[in-house]
Amino acid sequence: MKPGEIFCARATGSTFAWKWRSADGKQESKKSFDYYYECLEDARKHGYSAEFSSTKVGPEIGPHERAK
Repeated sequence: MKPGEIFCARATGSTFAWKWRSADGKQESKKSFDYYYECLEDARKHGYSAEFSSTKVGPEIGPHERAK
């Protein structure tokens, strides 16, 4: 299996979902998943041994904004 990573991505509003991408960033999941293990299963179906990345987030997540 090829190396990959699983990360959080903004879904809608303030909700988040899981996505995976290859370690080199050239391939990413086509959809997001509500559950981590569904995302992991999809990554494995595509040949990736994805691990959770606690240091990286998806491009959809911006910096923390203080509520006004």
